Amino acid sequence: ARPKKAAKKKKTQPIQVAGNTTLDASPTGSIMLDDLANDFATVEIVSALNAMVVDANPIELGDVNIASGGTFDVIADGISFGSTSINASGAAVTLSGGDTGITSGTAAVDVTADSLIVAAGMAGIGSSDNPLTMSVATLITNTCDASADQFLSETDSVTVLGLDACEGTITLSSGTFTLGAGEVIHDVTDVTINSPAVLD
Repeated sequence: ARPKKAAKKKKTQPIQVAGNTTLDASPTGSIMLDDLANDFATVEIVSALNAMVVDANPIELGDVNIASGGTFDVIADGISFGSTSINASGAAVTLSGGDTGITSGTAAVDVTADSLIVAAGMAGIGSSDNPLTMSVATLITNTCDASADQFLSETDSVTVLGLDACEGTITLSSGTFTLGAGEVIHDVTDVTINSPAVLD
């Protein structure tokens, strides 16, 4: 018998969309857009259990809905919110914003999730007049590569597993930030606590 030929792998091409991209994998499907050369203007996810979006350039997120127990990962050279938010209650969210950083929007809450990990480069996370606003159970942030500043706001209370800005400053605007075990805040990072925020 002749040996079977190995199946050829299909080459994937980067996706480039100038307008809005709407995705739906409801109720428990996955969305994987992980080509490093992807270029989206705006992405919204109607529903999915797991989703990953990679963009070579800055990206604006529309409304994103992730089912409980799922994951949502974004890697881009800048992540911004318009009047929209990530709704991922019971899920894990990771945002990597590159040098362009993470820009908060106009919604009352930018991210609702069980766990949130946020990293950014030179432009940092949020701004003094518009902090990244979240409603999450656990939080890790990192802007250490560029010692960039972070501006954070929590609607209720969050357990902090890591706050790292190296020589940058982290400003807490509202909510209760409860420190977890171990060295949670980098030893050279300054933290500014603006009322009504609490660092416990």
